[in-house]
Amino acid sequence: MPGKPDLEQKLTGLETFPEACGLAPENEFVKAEIRQALYGPFRIVFTIREQIVFVLTVRHAARLALQQDELNKIQ
Repeated sequence: MPGKPDLEQKLTGLETFPEACGLAPENEFVKAEIRQALYGPFRIVFTIREQIVFVLTVRHAARLALQQDELNKIQ
Protein backbone atom coordinates (compact mmCIF):
# COMPACT_ATOMS: atom_id res chain seq x y z
CA MET A 1 0.00 0.00 0.00
CA PRO A 2 1.31 3.47 -0.84
CA GLY A 3 2.58 5.65 1.98
CA LYS A 4 2.22 9.29 2.99
CA PRO A 5 5.23 10.57 0.98
CA ASP A 6 3.75 8.91 -2.12
CA LEU A 7 0.40 10.63 -1.48
CA GLU A 8 2.11 13.99 -1.15
CA GLN A 9 3.90 13.34 -4.44
CA LYS A 10 0.62 12.39 -6.13
CA LEU A 11 -1.05 15.57 -4.83
CA THR A 12 1.87 17.67 -6.06
CA GLY A 13 1.42 16.05 -9.46
CA LEU A 14 -2.21 17.16 -9.48
CA GLU A 15 -1.05 20.71 -8.95
CA THR A 16 1.17 20.47 -12.02
CA PHE A 17 -0.99 18.46 -14.46
CA PRO A 18 -4.59 18.22 -13.14
CA GLU A 19 -6.11 17.91 -16.62
CA ALA A 20 -4.15 14.68 -17.14
CA CYS A 21 -6.64 12.96 -14.82
CA GLY A 22 -9.92 11.66 -16.14
CA LEU A 23 -13.37 12.90 -15.29
CA ALA A 24 -14.95 11.33 -12.22
CA PRO A 25 -18.22 9.40 -12.65
CA GLU A 26 -19.93 12.10 -10.55
CA ASN A 27 -19.03 14.72 -13.17
CA GLU A 28 -22.27 14.19 -15.07
CA PHE A 29 -24.35 15.27 -12.05
CA VAL A 30 -22.83 18.71 -11.39
CA LYS A 31 -22.05 21.91 -13.27
CA ALA A 32 -18.44 22.07 -12.07
CA GLU A 33 -15.92 19.73 -13.65
CA ILE A 34 -14.99 16.92 -11.27
CA ARG A 35 -11.91 14.81 -11.96
CA GLN A 36 -10.31 11.87 -10.23
CA ALA A 37 -6.83 10.48 -9.77
CA LEU A 38 -6.28 6.90 -8.72
CA TYR A 39 -3.83 6.29 -5.90
CA GLY A 40 -3.52 2.62 -4.98
CA PRO A 41 -6.99 1.51 -3.85
CA PHE A 42 -8.08 5.14 -3.40
CA ARG A 43 -9.67 7.83 -5.54
CA ILE A 44 -8.63 11.45 -5.14
CA VAL A 45 -11.66 13.45 -6.28
CA PHE A 46 -10.99 17.08 -7.12
CA THR A 47 -12.11 20.10 -9.07
CA ILE A 48 -10.16 22.91 -10.71
CA ARG A 49 -11.19 26.53 -10.30
CA GLU A 50 -9.16 29.42 -11.66
CA GLN A 51 -6.04 27.22 -11.98
CA ILE A 52 -6.32 26.05 -8.35
CA VAL A 53 -6.87 22.35 -7.57
CA PHE A 54 -9.36 21.71 -4.77
CA VAL A 55 -9.30 18.16 -3.41
CA LEU A 56 -12.87 17.27 -2.51
CA THR A 57 -12.24 13.87 -0.99
CA VAL A 58 -9.84 10.94 -0.83
CA ARG A 59 -11.77 7.71 -0.44
CA HIS A 60 -11.41 4.03 -1.00
CA ALA A 61 -12.39 3.16 -4.55
CA ALA A 62 -14.81 0.49 -3.29
CA ARG A 63 -16.94 3.13 -1.56
CA LEU A 64 -20.00 4.50 -3.25
CA ALA A 65 -19.75 7.58 -5.45
CA LEU A 66 -20.24 10.99 -3.91
CA GLN A 67 -23.76 11.33 -2.57
CA GLN A 68 -26.15 14.11 -3.59
CA ASP A 69 -25.58 16.14 -0.41
CA GLU A 70 -21.82 16.07 -1.12
CA LEU A 71 -22.40 17.03 -4.75
CA ASN A 72 -24.62 19.96 -3.74
CA LYS A 73 -21.69 21.50 -1.84
CA ILE A 74 -19.62 21.60 -5.04
CA GLN A 75 -22.03 23.64 -7.11
